[in-house]
Amino acid sequence: MTEGRGQHSELVPAEFVARATPRAASDETRVAEPPGAANSGLARLASAAFVLVVLALTFERLFLGVDFGDEATYVALPWRFLLGDRPFVDEINLIQTSGFFTLPLVWAWHAVTGGLDGVVLFLRCAWFAASVLVWLWTARRFAPALGAWGARIVALPVVAAVFLGIPTFSYNTLASGFFLGGLVVQHAAARSGARRTWLAAGVLHGFATVAIPTYLIAALAGLAASLVLSRDRRGAAFVAYAAGGVLALFPFIPFLGGIGHDTFAFGYAYTGGSGAWLVKLRTIAWQTWRIVPHKAVVLSLLGAFVVFAKVGASVRPFGGSARAGSMPARTLAIVALAAVVALLVPGRGAIDSSVHVFLVALLGPFVLPFVADRSTARTWFVGLWLPGFAAGIVAAWTSGNAVANAGFGALPAALVTLAAIASFAREGREGLRADAAAALVPAIFALVLLQEQRAIYLDDAPEKLVARMEEGPFRGLMTTPEKKAWLDEVSAAVRASAAGHERVLAVVHFPLAYLLTDRPPATRTAWGFACPPEQDWDCDARFVADLEHFGAHDVLVVEVRRLHYSSTEIRDQPAGRVSSVLRERFRPLLEREGFSIFVPR
Repeated sequence: MTEGRGQHSELVPAEFVARATPRAASDETRVAEPPGAANSGLARLASAAFVLVVLALTFERLFLGVDFGDEATYVALPWRFLLGDRPFVDEINLIQTSGFFTLPLVWAWHAVTGGLDGVVLFLRCAWFAASVLVWLWTARRFAPALGAWGARIVALPVVAAVFLGIPTFSYNTLASGFFLGGLVVQHAAARSGARRTWLAAGVLHGFATVAIPTYLIAALAGLAASLVLSRDRRGAAFVAYAAGGVLALFPFIPFLGGIGHDTFAFGYAYTGGSGAWLVKLRTIAWQTWRIVPHKAVVLSLLGAFVVFAKVGASVRPFGGSARAGSMPARTLAIVALAAVVALLVPGRGAIDSSVHVFLVALLGPFVLPFVADRSTARTWFVGLWLPGFAAGIVAAWTSGNAVANAGFGALPAALVTLAAIASFAREGREGLRADAAAALVPAIFALVLLQEQRAIYLDDAPEKLVARMEEGPFRGLMTTPEKKAWLDEVSAAVRASAAGHERVLAVVHFPLAYLLTDRPPATRTAWGFACPPEQDWDCDARFVADLEHFGAHDVLVVEVRRLHYSSTEIRDQPAGRVSSVLRERFRPLLEREGFSIFVPR
């Protein structure tokens, strides 16, 4: 939707005012769609080509990198449930809830192929398909103001941002995707008043809360914002939203019944147990400031944007009186902001995309005053930016990664920032010029995100990944020849030794072992032997307690002492307390340089 900058908007946005006509209880509030912005023919062609390139390169990225830690854990959790282990009883790490969503996919892959070979690439492709759907749905919210293809470029970070260098379903990506989808549906619900739309928003936010329970805080912030915007039948909207949340939890009730003290203690230790929560908030603020690159240049450019935007705007910030404005000043403002977005690359490797998205989200309050006279921009800010910012803080606050995880939650706020920039850039322009100006900053950001995809989590740079995994869970993925040879050796040894054993146990951190056989893990934390809040990987208490919990008499133990992450990062896991207890209870079956396999004495 486009609006004249010289006009004052009414107190209540027109698109959120319901018809004042009687209706039956089953009728739904609807409003007329205002005429939307249209992209020129050449702009549509150029935008389509650009979008296809971004999607193609992101799809190509799915084949790069092998992670036998985090990503293997994301598959090991649903796999252990398929093998009969009980959620919250046999697994106590809270991240297991993400496995509830991927369990059907892992089951389907196993049913079709008869094993887990290639399952990681399959889940990556499923993540890509889901991201494309969320991208298209999100773009529809911005299309009335920016045109269909302009909105699609603005929403590209939904696909192009490969957070933490792991393009797959994880507890973070699932919570982020469900939360964004729920906000977009909620935004539509506030506009239409349809109870079924409020219900759908509640379901999606319920799923986000299942994936990461603390997202409930951000979901409630989004609900409050949308109820403010709806201004009609708030009670019915709240009931429908709450019913959706209950429906989202319903399929998981059998799983949730097993939650006990160990799960709560484990989860609390990873959120607030390691320090005061207010202290952690200050830490996040300090980390954010420290991680901003080129501070002097960025702050100077941001100041230049504010000055040029204030001079160039045809309406004073926050809906003031109309004035002539200056097109050259507006152009300089957009150029300054494009430089800021391009420079906000943290340069920290795999965390760059997440942090970059968060930093772009923080630009929102600088941009939104210059489009605040437009009702569309105001509703974006209230309904999407504020809940997105809250979600970014929640994601950082409840994660051991702190600000590195902020981008997962802040994605809606970043998209609103880009949409506001595009809306400001269209001011006073028509046709191809308006489309080109609007696309400048979002396109630059998408290109930078593509560059940041080169940071592959715990593997080498893309040009070094020339060996294709031929078998096992990582079949079809590319890594270095050295890493492939090492993984093939360890995997073959585990498979050859597994027959006749009840369970498998990896010491102290090698989740891939749980994907190499059809034996369930002999640990209650498939991630590793951590003892929070100390974050102690050499936790002999966990090792002994887990063996006693399962009571298995024939456990195959895989001890990996040297982890080959990349050609430049080979980590040794030194022998410690777990290693000592292991040798007291088990005898070596196979000894190799860097790893051993043990069986009971």
